[in-house]
Amino acid sequence: PGKANVVADTLSRKSLHMSSLMAKELELIKEFRDLNLVCERTTRSVKL
Repeated sequence: PGKANVVADTLSRKSLHMSSLMAKELELIKEFRDLNLVCERTTRSVKL
């Protein structure tokens, strides 16, 4: 039972970590959206 609890605890923490990363990603997406950036593509580069 001890090892099973360690595995379950580790998996639970991993899920929480992934949820946190996804929340931060969503925040960044919203911030970039709110910046109203325009992308300009040229033959040699992409400019913001």
